[in-house]
Amino acid sequence: MDLAWISLLLLLLVMVVSCTTTVNAGLLAIALAWILAIYVAAAAGTPLGMKELVAGFPTDLCLTLVA
Repeated sequence: MDLAWISLLLLLLVMVVSCTTTVNAGLLAIALAWILAIYVAAAAGTPLGMKELVAGFPTDLCLTLVA
């Protein structure tokens, strides 16, 4: 299965969990994205390092939303 399909399924999982429980959807999405990038991508044959993962995270947007 392609990583794009797995990420889409994880997004749908986040939406279902956020609608049925009181879990924060943003934190769950970030945690699942980290798991996808580190473990699932390595298992699929396209390993991503921590530098690539952090480089794709929008830190400016995160700081704007938190502040």
